[in-house]
Amino acid sequence: MIITDDTTYRSHPCPSFSTLKHILTSPLHYQAALRKPVEQSKAMLLGSMLHSRVLENKEYPVAVMPRDLDGRTKEGRAWKDANAGRDVVSSDDHDQYKRMVAACDKNADLQYLLKKCDMREVGIVTKYRGLELKGKLDASGIDEAGNRFILDLKSSQSADPFEFGRSASSMKYFMQMCLYTTLLSLELKLESEPAWFWVVCENSEAADVCIFQPPQDAIEIGRAQLNRAVDLYIECSTSGKWPGRGNGILELEISPFERRKWIK
Repeated sequence: MIITDDTTYRSHPCPSFSTLKHILTSPLHYQAALRKPVEQSKAMLLGSMLHSRVLENKEYPVAVMPRDLDGRTKEGRAWKDANAGRDVVSSDDHDQYKRMVAACDKNADLQYLLKKCDMREVGIVTKYRGLELKGKLDASGIDEAGNRFILDLKSSQSADPFEFGRSASSMKYFMQMCLYTTLLSLELKLESEPAWFWVVCENSEAADVCIFQPPQDAIEIGRAQLNRAVDLYIECSTSGKWPGRGNGILELEISPFERRKWIK
């Protein structure tokens, strides 16, 4: 099922990436994520603004606080009262947003891919291995060879391939990629899963924009994570038990990166 209305998508009760990823920490963490609403951070608001402008060519409604306004003064308190209930960004953050938008607008590869997109900000709900799951795509289109692809827009502190790769790994973006490509492939009955592109815009003065495709290792990791998450969800839903990481004394794990760096 394809859903274009955001309220309808969000109200659908099946697991999404934003909650299901926590089950890889433990089923207990998944349950905790369901109970605690996500609070919008400054980075999340900037990401929403960027998505709205780059993907839908719409300005996300925000109130920009004047640069020299002191919130403790009479004028400052009056401004806050007048904008109560609205998302507020500082002038510096709004300047950064404009730099990021300009960088995206000037990136020829991104603009080429966007022109090929026939789906933007759409939700998909379908079953994978017997479990109903949902995901909301940033954009999807068909290239000149007739192959479908998905664009995923990310704002990040760095668009360096190594640095973003580390962020993608820690944020479970590989799992998100496999979930979304699987859902779209099943929903549209594609012969092969769509290609995936991360569009990464630096949240920095440079506002560099880079487009990445996943290496095969990332696809295999994402698939393993997705399958493990689905297996755990089905197992816990059946048993009614949502355990933590484990009992007893656990052995500390050291990352391969640290081993390579320090142990010769």
